[in-house]
Amino acid sequence: MRLRSSVAIGLAAIGAFWAATNLITPDIPLTPRHRLIGGLSGLALSDDGTRFTAVGDRGILVRGRLIRENGVLIEARQDSVDRLRDREGAILEGLNNDAEGLDITADGDPIVSFENLHRVAVFDDQTVEHRLPRFPRLHLKLPNVAFESLALDDRQRPVVILEGPRDDPGVSEIFRLDLGRWRVTGTLRLSDGFLPVGSDFGPDGALYVLERRFGLSGFRSRIRKLAGPEGKDMEGVVVWSPKRGYGNLEGLSVWTDDTGALRATMVADNNYLPFLPRGLTEIILAKPVGGG
Repeated sequence: MRLRSSVAIGLAAIGAFWAATNLITPDIPLTPRHRLIGGLSGLALSDDGTRFTAVGDRGILVRGRLIRENGVLIEARQDSVDRLRDREGAILEGLNNDAEGLDITADGDPIVSFENLHRVAVFDDQTVEHRLPRFPRLHLKLPNVAFESLALDDRQRPVVILEGPRDDPGVSEIFRLDLGRWRVTGTLRLSDGFLPVGSDFGPDGALYVLERRFGLSGFRSRIRKLAGPEGKDMEGVVVWSPKRGYGNLEGLSVWTDDTGALRATMVADNNYLPFLPRGLTEIILAKPVGGG
């Protein structure tokens, strides 16, 4: 998400410093530094958590490796940085390049949701865009509140959640691509000022939704667990709600490590500002029974 107010960005700096609570590790930056890397909003990890793919607000695609010692994430090392391209092969620019949500298809291709000119597209080996069917007109009441989150279900159907409400001010709608058409499958009941900005289907089949709130104290985040994308006014269960902020967390990947623990890895969108966190945060959501 691109913040539109310089005042808001300045206030966000207040919440840019934190102490680690309930964390495996916070704010692991991508190395080596690259001039294009910033504004990372979507994240997808390999099943074993050792590889990552990320997308950013200015149409970049980053791939790399995650390095851990004794189960603790210590380094995120980028291997490649590419620009996303349109159907003619030209670099995405302007309002056209606001990449937000990300998942990886069964064929290994990135599938990305875009917020400003809202759409979902798959990108090939040359990072060229292949658009999926168009959405119906959304008639959003506010700008820049379309699809920050995207996740593929177990049948490889893309599921996206509107960041902001459309008709009912208390809910965000959930869309899924079924038989070539985008359909509303459910609604997420909004609460406590949080809005959905990332999502992923976990190995348990549940839909995990990363939510963000912004205020005078900076950014706050939480994760809600839903049984799935179908249902009216779903509230689910809040499975992570730290008392402190961890930056502008927007991308989420949920996976199981080799001990059977369920982990959530998140990436912070720093809006290309040096004083905001731009790295990865990783937590344990649940340990296996008898796992200590």
